[in-house]
Amino acid sequence: MTINFNEVDLEIVDSIEVSFGQTLNRLIDKVSSSKPEVLLALSGGPTATKCYDYFCRSYNKSLDFSLIDVIVGDERCVPVDDPDSNFGMIRSTFRKYNLNPKTLTPLDCSNNGFLTEKIIRQHSTIDIIHLGLGADGHTASLFPDSSALNVQQNVLITKNEDIHKVNLHERITLTFEAINSATYRVVTVSGAEKAEIMKKLFDGDDLPARMLNPNKLIFLVDKDAASYLGR
Repeated sequence: MTINFNEVDLEIVDSIEVSFGQTLNRLIDKVSSSKPEVLLALSGGPTATKCYDYFCRSYNKSLDFSLIDVIVGDERCVPVDDPDSNFGMIRSTFRKYNLNPKTLTPLDCSNNGFLTEKIIRQHSTIDIIHLGLGADGHTASLFPDSSALNVQQNVLITKNEDIHKVNLHERITLTFEAINSATYRVVTVSGAEKAEIMKKLFDGDDLPARMLNPNKLIFLVDKDAASYLGR
């Protein structure tokens, strides 16, 4: 499946973290109006770190985090106290603001994400997943030309690595099947260094992120990253 650009909600924003916070708050409210608990998948990286800090700081009193199950969409195979651990960053941010979601589950390389997959299947699907966009066009840890782009049907989680050696560490990641079955996908892209890959993506280049399900797919892009789009 490739993106139909007429279906994508592309929002060019002044502040990624503010727009992300507002969007995530709105989507959580929408999901929670029709089901008792929300399954939220989060990511990592500098943009995600800023987004989560703002979100937790701004909405820690208005949202009931005890009704939210939090999982990690992709992870480097490193200890949780390693600076490169996505789970470590997410957990630290929640702790900083004394927030306790119902569950906060690491994506564990040692057991191939068994607990994460169990949670997804208990919920039937992920409600909201936050993703980034790499300079090579990857999202989650789904790298160009990597084995994770061609896993068997009904596989939700897989180990992966960047065969081009741009992204370090062995990874574990949700597959496109898991990501594309989520109710909402929110992609944040910031910085002038992402302008070229954004143009390639929206021009139709063959990139992993082109495999995202366009239905209820929201791109939040700052003006620097959107500078080559011409729209």
